[in-house]
Amino acid sequence: MKNRIYSLWISLLLVFLLSLTACSSVDTTSGETGESKKEKITSSASDPVSSTPAIHSTDTVMSPYFDLTLFNEENYSKVFLGNDFQFNATYAGQSFTVPIKISEMTANGWKLVSSQDPDSTVKSLESVALTFKNKEGKKVSAVLYNSGEKLEIMKNCNIVKFHFVNDFYKNPKKYTAFQIGGVNNGMAITDVIDTLGTPSHFYRTAADNYYLDYSISNRDRRNGIRVYINPQEDTVTAIDIANYQ
Repeated sequence: MKNRIYSLWISLLLVFLLSLTACSSVDTTSGETGESKKEKITSSASDPVSSTPAIHSTDTVMSPYFDLTLFNEENYSKVFLGNDFQFNATYAGQSFTVPIKISEMTANGWKLVSSQDPDSTVKSLESVALTFKNKEGKKVSAVLYNSGEKLEIMKNCNIVKFHFVNDFYKNPKKYTAFQIGGVNNGMAITDVIDTLGTPSHFYRTAADNYYLDYSISNRDRRNGIRVYINPQEDTVTAIDIANYQ
């Protein structure tokens, strides 16, 4: 009789212990750090995954002219002119190219009329604004740049940029004609886009003043061509060519 009671008592004890074990789950993260446990818990959460919308330009003025999804929130795209692009620039009946020396401009009939002395020195990586005028009184703005690592004589440095103002709308009967990469004085904004394509960047300085930047390549994002436009009048107001070599 005692043996049966003892066996029954042992059986009840085993059932009780097994019920306690069944109530606790196995810790599969045993031996892991608190941080790794946290990561597992987070990754196994059943919250719905929300997709983040792509960030692109929200400009409303340029949206009729090109696809704004090509541009990021700072209005930069990944479109470039390409290393084989040729400027083919003419202004006032003469061809222009960059880079070019002051002496070459003089030989082409353009006199330096700003106050700089061509024999003065230019610091390393310094830019100098210049103005030239031809015998007809036409003026051109330019930028000279010392790309070297030491002082250089100005006349030995390159002119790397020209700025051409469009005077067509101020004096349509006697304006200074230009043709820059196929863009001319009388073009509308859609004509510029059709000619040069989607710009690498665009920027708003005022409601009536934007500029479209066309970079040569991803390696050098400095402007090869910059077209200044007036969206309200649908006109080109000026154009630059540049090559920082």
